[in-house]
Amino acid sequence: MKKTIKKVVATVLTTGTLLSMSAFSVLAAGNYKDTYFSNFTITASTKYTTARPKLDATSATVKLSKAASPVVVRVYGLKTSTGAKYDRTYGTPKVVGVTSYYNYLPNLVNERNDSWACLGFTRSGIANTVISGAWSPDSI
Repeated sequence: MKKTIKKVVATVLTTGTLLSMSAFSVLAAGNYKDTYFSNFTITASTKYTTARPKLDATSATVKLSKAASPVVVRVYGLKTSTGAKYDRTYGTPKVVGVTSYYNYLPNLVNERNDSWACLGFTRSGIANTVISGAWSPDSI
């Protein structure tokens, strides 16, 4: 009888451990590695990053390491890596400047069934600026 109870307890613990590990891997499965961009000249016309696969419904992220003035950033969804771009920014577009932290960019790329994402930058004032930084289409 004691052996049977020990086996049941061991089976329940093992199953719980495996389920929790698989849940974590699903939550952390996004495309969250940084892609760097440098010396983007930002004007009144939108300047886009290269499109990357969008794997989940999390926010995109951006962190600027260089910018003389803040810029407006939007998240765009694409059906293919070089296809038409659709503004999928959720809420008001963010105005970002140089920071030591990542800015989260809520978006509806995944919810609109787009497979790819990119960022689009425009100036926030009347002056052009040059920016550098890093971004990812998904976050942890």
